[in-house]
Amino acid sequence: MNKFNEIFNEMKLTFFFLAGLIFFWIFAGFFTSDIQLKIFNIPLWAIFGTMGVWIFAIAIAVTLSRKIKDIEF
Repeated sequence: MNKFNEIFNEMKLTFFFLAGLIFFWIFAGFFTSDIQLKIFNIPLWAIFGTMGVWIFAIAIAVTLSRKIKDIEF
């Protein structure tokens, strides 16, 4: 596999993970707003929409770093 194919595959994988992160952010922030559950007096949508997104993004970064190979130029 040449370098450009590897770069293209890395770009596709990154795009799909970004789309998943955006979907999670929309779901966590907007679709959980009707739930009246509070943690430490903070609504669940606020926790999921902020800290949940950060945790999900960190998990994506770790997954990408394990899946993507170093490309020698």
